[in-house]
Amino acid sequence: MSEEDDIITYLVAQGADLAVPRSVRHYVYMPTKEAAGSVASELRNRGYATEVSPAALGSAWLVLACHDVVVSARGAAAVRRLMEALIKEHGCGEYDGWDAALHGHEVRPKPN
Repeated sequence: MSEEDDIITYLVAQGADLAVPRSVRHYVYMPTKEAAGSVASELRNRGYATEVSPAALGSAWLVLACHDVVVSARGAAAVRRLMEALIKEHGCGEYDGWDAALHGHEVRPKPN
């Protein structure tokens, strides 16, 4: 079972409705601030909200990339390929996976 499958299995076990879009965060580590900024810029151009900050440990830089999406194994695998291609294009780094909000952006009727 892949990491993507593990996360999706967890979401379903917790009662998540996978038909509902939810906030998803992706973690990319790059060796320099400049490389992290380049990756973040490319991701912003693709619709992600990004933040660049020093990693909690070591000398790497974290690119936190967020978007709202309907979670699926196919979609998660496509994002992994995108992240790994951007890392390769901008030097070396690491895609450290993703997590997702348990509750999606469900539209609920307003109380009367």
